[in-house]
Formats: sequence, C-alpha cells, structure tokens
Amino acid sequence: MPAAKQKAKRRSLNVTALLITAVLAIVSGFIVMSVRAAASADINRDGQVGILDLSALLTQWARTGAVLSGDLNLDGTVTILDLSHLLTQWGPAAVAPTPGPAQEYVIDNATRTMTINPVGDFTANLDTLVTQLEGRSDQNELWTLRFMPGTYTLTSDIVMTELKNVHITSVNTASPAVITKTSMSVEYLFTCRYCSSIRISYLTFEGVTTTYDPNAVHWPDQGVWFGSSHDTRVDHST
Repeated sequence: MPAAKQKAKRRSLNVTALLITAVLAIVSGFIVMSVRAAASADINRDGQVGILDLSALLTQWARTGAVLSGDLNLDGTVTILDLSHLLTQWGPAAVAPTPGPAQEYVIDNATRTMTINPVGDFTANLDTLVTQLEGRSDQNELWTLRFMPGTYTLTSDIVMTELKNVHITSVNTASPAVITKTSMSVEYLFTCRYCSSIRISYLTFEGVTTTYDPNAVHWPDQGVWFGSSHDTRVDHST
C-alpha cells in the first residue's frame, strides 16, 4: 500500500479512536454523576437550565478548582462531561418547595435547598439553618439558602464559621428580600469567618440610618463582613 494511503488510514483510525474515547468518557461520566449525585445544572438558580447557565459553564471551561459552579460532576475540572450533563437538564429545573404562610422554613434535600419565611423567630431560625449548613456532611455539594419575600429584622448577628459552598439569595429575584437590623447593637447582619465559595445575590441590606451624612461614618449601617475567607462573591444586591 502506498505510504500516502497508509498515512490516511492511520489518521482515520486515530479519529475513530478519539470519537470512541469521547463517547466512552461521556457514558462513564453519566455513570459517575449518577453515583455521586451531580450538582444541578441550574447554575444561576433562576429555576431553569438555559443559555445563562451554559454561558456560566463555558466561562469556566477547562478550569480546575475545589469548588466551581460549572463543575457539575464534581471531578475538579469543567469539561465535556459537565456540558453533557447540562444539556440533559435543559429546560425547567427542579423546583424546591416553599414554606406556607405560617411555616417558618423548609429544608429540601432533593434540591439541596433551605428556604426561610419571615414569620416566627426568623433570627433563631436562620441561626439554626446556618448551623446545619456548617455541619453538613456533603460540603462539596452546592446548597442554596433562600429568603421568601418580605423583611427580616434581625435581633443579632448571623455568624457563619467555616461555611462552604453555599449560595444565599432570594426566592423572588425580582423582589429581593430585605435584611435589616433592630438597632445599633447589631453590628453586622452577616458575619462570615473562614468561609469559602460563598455567593450572596439578590438581597437588600438596610441599616438604621434615616438621614445620610456623607461626612459621617455610619457604623449602624454595616451589613456583611468576610474575614479570612476566599472565593466569595456578592452581586445583584443593594
């Protein structure tokens, strides 16, 4: 056989081998994800898997890290396996239950979501949920702590220690929940120490100042404090 034909045949075999390898990788990826309970492909938590989630995944393509929102199969790298998983979930995402009018909070393990309502002693309830998130066994799974619409006037700081891989947000992003304080005795609303991979989005934080003075330091209006933390993000909040 002429050398040119042999080279072409080898090239064809190499391409075929690569395609088979890719298919096997995708299949094995699905098996791994089914065993490891892969993260939801609703990366931005808007209730559906769509172009925004695809864009978020592609911006992290080939990146490696302990916790990446696009690393859906939790293998430490954003690859074709994560993209394949996202495409299989395309469309409306699994919806976490919300508490009823008199129900203080709901914990849904299926969607890894905690949802709190502005009824009862919500400061104590919030402390309870944060404590559970701090001590949970699946630290590498992304959990979401959501606030139902309304105002949450906190009577003490919510202190989070070594909290990992949690998204804190509102159920209704078009009408963010309001987190405020009772008095100057509450220095911060949220205090996060030694935390990692924390995102806060679509929340409104309010202090106790009624008249703004640009020449004064408004200590009563301190909101969120991060200390010795990394991979933290605050967006779409006021």
